[in-house]
Amino acid sequence: MKEQRSEDGKEFLVLVIAVMHELFSYMEISQWARGSTVLSTMNEAEKHLASKHIYAYLLQLFQYGSRHSIRATHM
Repeated sequence: MKEQRSEDGKEFLVLVIAVMHELFSYMEISQWARGSTVLSTMNEAEKHLASKHIYAYLLQLFQYGSRHSIRATHM
């Protein structure tokens, strides 16, 4: 059981890091786009894809939290 918790903790950290990476990447692109003519040409499909990645990671985090809080109540 202790090993499972350790693996779950690692999975959670990986998801948090992935979300933060996507958020910072998106914020960085947005900041560059405001100040640069070249990067301001980022098309809507690219913006949509970045948002989609962030949403997917956040959904995984939510599902992870739901799954583990349910387990904790059954212990």
